[in-house]
Amino acid sequence: MSNTIVGPDCSYTNLQYLSEGDYGQVVSGVQEPGGRLIAIKKINKKQNAVRIATEILAGQRLKNVEGVVPFRTHFETSNHHWLVFDFAPGHDLYHSMAESEFRPMHERVVRVILSQLATALGKIHEKGVAHKDIKLENVIWDNVERKASFIDFGLCVLDKEFSTDYAGSKEYAAPELLAGTGPYCPKRADVWALGVTIFALLFGVFPFSYKEDNFSLEAPSFPDHIKVPPEAADLLSKMLEFNAAKRIDIQGILAHKFMKKGSTRMPIMTPRSPTLGSPRALSCHGSRSTSPIHDLAPASL
Repeated sequence: MSNTIVGPDCSYTNLQYLSEGDYGQVVSGVQEPGGRLIAIKKINKKQNAVRIATEILAGQRLKNVEGVVPFRTHFETSNHHWLVFDFAPGHDLYHSMAESEFRPMHERVVRVILSQLATALGKIHEKGVAHKDIKLENVIWDNVERKASFIDFGLCVLDKEFSTDYAGSKEYAAPELLAGTGPYCPKRADVWALGVTIFALLFGVFPFSYKEDNFSLEAPSFPDHIKVPPEAADLLSKMLEFNAAKRIDIQGILAHKFMKKGSTRMPIMTPRSPTLGSPRALSCHGSRSTSPIHDLAPASL
């Protein structure tokens, strides 16, 4: 890749590779003139044109929403779409968990993250956008500023109370989405995916069993070797409610007693448990309904 790409109004220099997926690449760079740090999503034009257009529209709607990495502009070259965002300092939550060998995060840190994400998700939904791919990899956590932000709206849907778009990541998919038998509410599915994400932060494992060709979805069992407040388990149970109509909503999450419990000051980071990095440790300590995070590659439905 060239170290510079020229857009219609400015240039982007010092391009550095960040990540890659089926959609293409994400690179960091510097916008000139101005010197703004940016991240650019480079998407091949062979990709789904409707999804690309939808992501651009969502970025425009959500530009000023706190808790969403701001979208700046987009342009095209002969073979690619280029979507420009502010550069978000920090790491995605999966990277943050991997750095700590998948140790559970302190409950007060998780409470701060959940409060910020639920607040942002409520505003996202108010703008008529459902993310549809909430997961550890799609949340940036700035551990210095203590700020959580959503990224990657590539699978989002706009202005739909119900959807039949089943694309997403299996580990985070709500039961009604996995069933694939009819329209589902994507905003309620977002709440489920956020619940899976928060469960993974608190326990260092996923709440359900995900094995090749053997997907098991049962009521989550909370690992007994990780001690969390009963209020946390209660909230997670409500977010991971199988009946979408009974699932807690954003307002319910923010008003829940777990969110009101204890100090909101960030604690000194110390491990709450032995490392959860090895499959052996997980098989010894986890319940039959949990799966280690690090053994699961990102998957699509």
